[in-house]
Amino acid sequence: MTEQEDLDRTMAALSLSRQILFHALAGYRLMAEPEQPGAVHTLHVREDAITFLPFDSSGTSYRFIFQCRDLTPWADRVVKQVARQMVISSIHDTWGFAIRNRRKDELANAPALLMARHMRNAYVHDGGWRFESSMVEPLKWKNRELRRDMVGQDPDELITLQDKLQMCAEFQILLLRAPGYEHSLGQ
Repeated sequence: MTEQEDLDRTMAALSLSRQILFHALAGYRLMAEPEQPGAVHTLHVREDAITFLPFDSSGTSYRFIFQCRDLTPWADRVVKQVARQMVISSIHDTWGFAIRNRRKDELANAPALLMARHMRNAYVHDGGWRFESSMVEPLKWKNRELRRDMVGQDPDELITLQDKLQMCAEFQILLLRAPGYEHSLGQ
């Protein structure tokens, strides 16, 4: 596989991870805020907001039909787990691409990737922050700061759902801006 084919495959995987979360959010809305049985609603997903409106038949939105029932506790757990899996899958795909294509050194210190790697470790082990002795402290990404005194705390208390979406979008931008891939921007 060429590097460009690998990049295309990785970008598709990153997009899929985010799309799965969008569908989980739609499911949350349908389970947590039931309307009348059989009502049709539209989900509008953008980077900065997720809104639900009555179906407008424009053909540009998702359409869901749902049963009237309050499943809020289940919906909360589903969205939380899907968001965590999005981070885990996205860091796996991004870091895998970097290793396979000798881009590890170029991406190793990207704040979003560093934060996501710590999140991944927390999620797949005991659910709380864990740190390697080599961690540079504090680790900063956007307006979030990770410090050693946060060991054991739930990453979801620091990193919001919106942060996770932005983080995963940033992975795609990092890959497209890697040397040799400028030609991929805008395609």
